[in-house]
Amino acid sequence: MTSESKLPAGILWGLLSLCVLYIAVLCTSPIKDGDIWWQMAYGKFAIDNATLIADHGAFTWTTTEGGIIYCCWLAQILLYSLHSLGGTELLFAFKYFSALLFLAALLDIAKRERLLSNPLVWALWLTGMAMANHSGPVLKPEIFSFIGMIALNYLWYRVRLSPNKNSKLPYLFPLIILIWANSHGGVIFGAIFICLMWLGEMMNSLFSLSQRLPTGTLRHLFIGSILSAAALCINPYGADYPRQLAETLLGSSLDELKTISDYQTAFSSQGKLLHLPEFFFLGVSFLIALLISVFRSRSINWVFVLTNLFFGFLYCYMLRTTYFWGVTLAFTSVYTLSFASVPLKTPTRKLRLSYLAAPLLISTFVSITILYEKTSQPVLNRWFGYGMSMTNPVEEAHYIRDNLSAFKLGNDYDSGAYLLWALYPEQKHMIDPRYFPFKTWYAEYYNALKGQDTQQFVNKMNCDVWCIGFLHREAVDWFQKSPDWKPLFYGARAVVFGRKDLVFEDTGSLGGEEVENIRILGRALHVLTFAININDWENANRIYRGAKNNFPGERAIRDSKRVLEGIYAYNSRDFESAASYLNIQKEGAFFRSNGILLKTYLQLTVQKWNEKSDTEAFTYAQAALLTGNKDILAHYNYGVLGGYLSSSGQKLQVAPNLPSWEDSLGFFLEHYQKVGGIPSQTADIARSMLGDGIKVAPSLMNPSLPPEDKIKTFQELLVELREEH
Repeated sequence: MTSESKLPAGILWGLLSLCVLYIAVLCTSPIKDGDIWWQMAYGKFAIDNATLIADHGAFTWTTTEGGIIYCCWLAQILLYSLHSLGGTELLFAFKYFSALLFLAALLDIAKRERLLSNPLVWALWLTGMAMANHSGPVLKPEIFSFIGMIALNYLWYRVRLSPNKNSKLPYLFPLIILIWANSHGGVIFGAIFICLMWLGEMMNSLFSLSQRLPTGTLRHLFIGSILSAAALCINPYGADYPRQLAETLLGSSLDELKTISDYQTAFSSQGKLLHLPEFFFLGVSFLIALLISVFRSRSINWVFVLTNLFFGFLYCYMLRTTYFWGVTLAFTSVYTLSFASVPLKTPTRKLRLSYLAAPLLISTFVSITILYEKTSQPVLNRWFGYGMSMTNPVEEAHYIRDNLSAFKLGNDYDSGAYLLWALYPEQKHMIDPRYFPFKTWYAEYYNALKGQDTQQFVNKMNCDVWCIGFLHREAVDWFQKSPDWKPLFYGARAVVFGRKDLVFEDTGSLGGEEVENIRILGRALHVLTFAININDWENANRIYRGAKNNFPGERAIRDSKRVLEGIYAYNSRDFESAASYLNIQKEGAFFRSNGILLKTYLQLTVQKWNEKSDTEAFTYAQAALLTGNKDILAHYNYGVLGGYLSSSGQKLQVAPNLPSWEDSLGFFLEHYQKVGGIPSQTADIARSMLGDGIKVAPSLMNPSLPPEDKIKTFQELLVELREEH
């Protein structure tokens, strides 16, 4: 124990308020991914069917792997019950509760050590919470591993503080392990923590006599550890479950999961986005300071060393396990602080006040950084607010349920969780984030999603409709360009495609209600691009208006308006206005449409040529080729104009980096047969131009336009857009 030199009560209350505000900033974000939905579906399945062993194949029509043990029935039932009682609001309350439990447990240990007034205690909790936030207090069974790790650490350091009085607390370890083993597979790390605790105490008995526990307490720890091992096997699968967990941990199967973001390292691009490397080095700094201090006083506790080494490595190894070290670092460090050297343990009043800078700086840096990112730079599953992340196809699932329940459904991995929740048992889906039932064909699916053998995979699945999240750009683009599929509906999160050879009921607008209120700038631009690509102009205007309201002043939004104005002007046959809108300077541009700009230059080339404006026509021909240097029409127009004007004695002004007109005609002749719709006489003109030349003004080629009866529609769209302020 240490004698506590108290901080003023006002400062302590201020630090406590700071921590509560810190929790609000870190934990106030939408449901991160779709796992909660299939987990709750399993909970409902367990209740409805009076079973603790779920049928993994009951939810999908695809082949599933039945040999994998997944034992989270207790967490699944509890989460489902919370949702049934209070909806997502009660789930979010449970999330806040877990973070507050971490704070309360650590402060109780600090109070028992009489270290509550030491600012380093508060700094350690702030650091541990920052480490744990990504994967600990989350709405899925991992939250029970987070709570389990808090409970083990808390009980053990209660024993450490009063080894005689609390010598029998290790008998609570088996109860924690029993609950944990039936809630989440992270229990394997709880078991490892107990093993490291036992090994560390044995090393203390041999090498750090000042840290040695009484023999009776060690005996209770040993018995509690043995009982914990037995409790690990009390589950619906018996000893097979911990055996599988150990094999997974020691085997190579984790490498197969690296395509999933939560299985990447803390130093991956995803980890850097979450600032996990910064938190790692902050934690290491605290450990080094404590180790130097206890080494000088010859009071090294080997539990402190072993647990931080193992869980520090685990923190770096995988994003979904960072919370284990966050919790362990905080508890072990606060306990170690009680026998550190005087400057750390019982600082003078002046030094203690200077230590206040640590929690203040940590909380300020983390809170401001995360709050800024959540408000001004939100990503798919992180913004300051509630609701669901952009990976859950809520509106799209309801559309499928209401209109397509009779059709065979294909989908992407991320969308599958909410589809399972919303559609089962009336309709089954293809795949979802459970992963383990689909591991035998997951690699084939993943490659198809990324554009490798996509047609073969789609044919193999033989679905009538597909729900593809905008998260998967390659797959959305593939279906959008495929001659066999058409969009039936899209919202802010996904697109529902249907086979063109099937008849579907017309439900009105392709775009859902959510497209007008997309909270992620990148997603808004992606959905807008999709609307443009499928010529859904009504919804394109809706998406733009919503994005303009949500992201006022963004350069990308201004650029997107110019692109839409350019497209509408082009389809209204006002090509010069279209060119002025679409010619957005590349430097700093966030949203461009070079395809329409290329078509505009091709149209202007032909228009000016027909008006006998030779110089302007050749200028636009060059602009077209600079915009699309592999476009067949651009090479043809540039080549025949260049050849004809040269043979007429005109001196050509050619822009830098353009080929000669002869090379362009050569390119055209080499590739024109690969492109459909090119008149055969154009090849004769090109060959003649390369031979003796032609004396008659050649005809040029331009892309097709919408029918003339659509001109008024596009003019009205353009007027509507121009009136936006």
